Formats: sequence, C-alpha cells, structure tokens
Amino acid sequence: MKRAYNVCSHFDQGLVDSNDLPLNVNREDLQKNKVMGLISRKLTRKILDMLRDLARGGDGTGGGEDDEDTETSEKKAETQSKEQKSDEKYLKFWNEFGKALKLGVLEDHRNKKRIIELLRFVSTRSPTTPISLRSYVDHMKPGQKFIYFIAAGGVDEAENSPFLERFRNKGYEVLYFTDNLDEFMNLQEYDDIPFQAITKENVELDGKKMKEFLKQKEEEFAELKTWLKEAYGSKISKVQISSTLEATPMAIATATYGTSARMEKIGKAQAMGNQMYPMRATKVLQINYRHPVIIEMKNRVHDSDATDELKDLARLLLDMALVKSGFEIEPDDKPNLAKEFPELFKKD
Repeated sequence: MKRAYNVCSHFDQGLVDSNDLPLNVNREDLQKNKVMGLISRKLTRKILDMLRDLARGGDGTGGGEDDEDTETSEKKAETQSKEQKSDEKYLKFWNEFGKALKLGVLEDHRNKKRIIELLRFVSTRSPTTPISLRSYVDHMKPGQKFIYFIAAGGVDEAENSPFLERFRNKGYEVLYFTDNLDEFMNLQEYDDIPFQAITKENVELDGKKMKEFLKQKEEEFAELKTWLKEAYGSKISKVQISSTLEATPMAIATATYGTSARMEKIGKAQAMGNQMYPMRATKVLQINYRHPVIIEMKNRVHDSDATDELKDLARLLLDMALVKSGFEIEPDDKPNLAKEFPELFKKD
C-alpha cells in the first residue's frame, strides 16, 4: 500500500510487520480486515503515548499503554514541574502538527480525552507560548468554576476585546481560541471543569450581591433599554446591563447556545457562505451602566430629549460595538457609517 490513511495519523509513517494479514487481496479488502483495525488502534495508542511522554519531558519513546484515567494524583504531581520545564521540545511538534491533533479531537472519539491532554493554547497569562489545559487548571483562582476562553481571529483581536476587561482586572486567566478549528472541537469540559466562552450572555463571574445589584440597574436603565431596542430593531435580539464591561460603553454578546461572532465570520468566508451557512449569531447588546456616555443617553431618553443626533450617536456606538466584539458591519450599513461619523462633528 502506498499509504494507509485509515491506519495511522497524518504526521507519521513507518512499516508494520504482521503474519496475520492475508496476502493475495486488494487494498480495499485489506483495510477492512479486523487485524488492520487492531493494528490501527494499537498504533494510534502508541503514538499518543509517545507524544504524552514527549510533552512531559521524556524522549518520546512512550510510557506504555496505561490508561490516562487510572493515573494517580501523585504521579501527576511528579510530572507537572518536569512538564513545565520541557514543554519547549513538545511545542516544536505542536507548531507543526497541532492542527492534526485538533482534527483528532473531532474524529477519534475513542482517544478524545488523551488527545485533549496534548492540546495547547495561548492565554492572557501566556500570550506568546501555548500552554496545556493542565497548566491552566493548576493556575485557576480559588473558587473558579469555569475554564474561560474567547474565540478571535488572532491574539491582538482577543486582547483588545471589551469582554476581557473585567476578567483581566479580577485576575482570571482566559484562553485564546485563535485557530479556526478551536471552536469546532466543541470542548465541553476538562478535569470535570466546564468551558465557558466569555462572549456569551449571562456569564457567571460575580456573586449574589452583584446579581441583585444588576437587577436594580436593569430597572434604572429600563427606559434606555427600550429606546435602544426600538432604535436598533432586528439588528439585536435584546438589551442587557453588563457586569463585565468597564471601559467600553457597549458590546455585542451572543446567545448562550448560539453561534459566536468568530463562527459567523468563518461561515461567511466560505465560498457558499450565505446559502450553505444561513445561521447567524443571535446578538445581545450589553451596555455599561458605569460609562458616562451610557449615563448621558439614559438621562436624555428619560428627559424626552432623544433627538436625531442621539439616534446617530446610538447607531455609531452599535457599529463600534460590533467591530470590537468581533463582528463585521453589514454591507448595507457601511455607507451610513461613513456618512454619519463626520456629520456628528458638524453638530453643536
């Protein structure tokens, strides 16, 4: 056979000697043989063991076929410091073949947990050197319930996201999902800790007192919320008071179980994006009750002073929020943005 794609990984090659395979058969029959299935499973397990050994500071010869789940906590503790010092060797492999491992998470459900251990991501703590999920968990703050992440087109876009403001100030580490495959892996949990996208609505970051405080703010800003929803129409699904924004007047979150801004952008980039990827993100407008612009808008709406100038400002703020939140401005809105922005400076 020239290459057995169903037997080994995309990044390895070699020879397997076996006396149990039939000789006078074609390639298709041979690949369907039960022995070939066994060889495939054994090869995959062995390769993953070698990669795990390499990631832990070994020479990549593998550490046997013991199950990851049966590893004792003492053994894990022994390898942590060694793993941190030797990760550079494994990162050379990761930089070349990381995408193949991510595809393995999608395709190989039998070994999914083993492959997840080999994944690496950059983060707020380590924006240039990818870290493992084990390293993230080891650095979690006391009482932290989620593994936080943000999907973006690059590290710069992620670091400039308004959703990071509160997380950074409170010292929570956030993983950067900057590869197109990162969200497609649909990681649900690691070490019994669920993943949480910080760009979703209703992100749990504060305690009961903060939730009660936000309820009061919802009532205080009710008039402005209603006015903004009427002004924006179908461009947003609803308006919320944000607990995570600090320096930004407003941002666009997405529904808890909906498409993210990054996934929407990837779908639009496909050749048949509009026809084959009709699902769009459900946009939730989050406003910063602390920001002076939002407070001024609230006061003017309350005083029935919602002039055309205020509506123009609201539309400009929405376009800015879309861009900062990772969305694209709709083509029909771009001419209006180019026209309204200079007009604001002409008004008193």
